[in-house]
Amino acid sequence: MPAISQTEPRAESIANFTVAEPAAAIPEPEVTEVGPVAEPAPRWDTAVPLWGDAWPLHIYGLGSCFAVLALVSFCLLLLAARRKITTVRMVTPVLVFTAVLGTSRAVYLFGDAYGWRTSYPVILLQVMHGMAMPC
Repeated sequence: MPAISQTEPRAESIANFTVAEPAAAIPEPEVTEVGPVAEPAPRWDTAVPLWGDAWPLHIYGLGSCFAVLALVSFCLLLLAARRKITTVRMVTPVLVFTAVLGTSRAVYLFGDAYGWRTSYPVILLQVMHGMAMPC
């Protein structure tokens, strides 16, 4: 069996190579108005009545779940500190993160979920919503 040289390219692989034609340029859509936020929001005056009872169930149900998560995390932090558990150095960062996440989401959902009441500044709502996703 003849040995294939690694330094020489094979002639048939070069001969079969074809160059694709460049695609036609697609024109960019024109921006006529720039809103205050980058994320689109629904029209709350029609969305909340359309969702009906599902809207309060969503905000207060999920807000309660996040509040319970934060409460359990705080209790476990206190329990770990009081009993001087040997693995507390490994558990503490996870419990602190879940406590901060649960508290921020509960306050966000109970206060002004998704900015539908416009009672807080938009930047504050975006920071509270984005705390759970740092990257």
